[in-house]
Amino acid sequence: MIFPVFSEAPGVVHRDGYVEVAKTYYSVPPEYVGRKVWARWESRLVRIFNTRMEQIALNAREQPGRFSTDPTHIDSRKRAAIENGMDWLLDRARLIGQHSGDWAERMIKNRGPQGIRVLQGFLQLAAKHAPANIEAASQLASTHGVWHLSEVHVVNAPRRDHNDGGKVAVEREQRVEFEGGLVLAELGPWEQR
Repeated sequence: MIFPVFSEAPGVVHRDGYVEVAKTYYSVPPEYVGRKVWARWESRLVRIFNTRMEQIALNAREQPGRFSTDPTHIDSRKRAAIENGMDWLLDRARLIGQHSGDWAERMIKNRGPQGIRVLQGFLQLAAKHAPANIEAASQLASTHGVWHLSEVHVVNAPRRDHNDGGKVAVEREQRVEFEGGLVLAELGPWEQR
């Protein structure tokens, strides 16, 4: 007799209506947002259960980093909320600069609603780096068709301060590089008063 082989784990449904299972995101009905669920998966299927162990979703197994969406899990009210949220995030990206806004729009067209998480990560990255670096990274990523944030890195080299007659010039080699160490752009020194 052959016994079924599967893995199980608890999870919580995120605000976007997905639960993470083995580094992959699976949709569940909207009424479960914020609730605890139980996931059971094997090589081909992922089953999501509520706390009473009633099956609430059945999805085909996807590769890590991907999303599996059942259209019945997104009702009309949730679609409107996602679209409003996406518009606001796109506006924030446009405020950084033209290249950032263009990259964000193209990324959403390529990735669909799953791009919302990428856009949130992009805005967090923008808060940590100079706008010029983010613009350069956005331009290069857009040119090369890079739509996954993990593939782009913004690197700042150490600062070297020089005092020149009351004015402090800060030289900072700033470069944008893709994973794998290929340097694609370097930005020169800038001044700070």
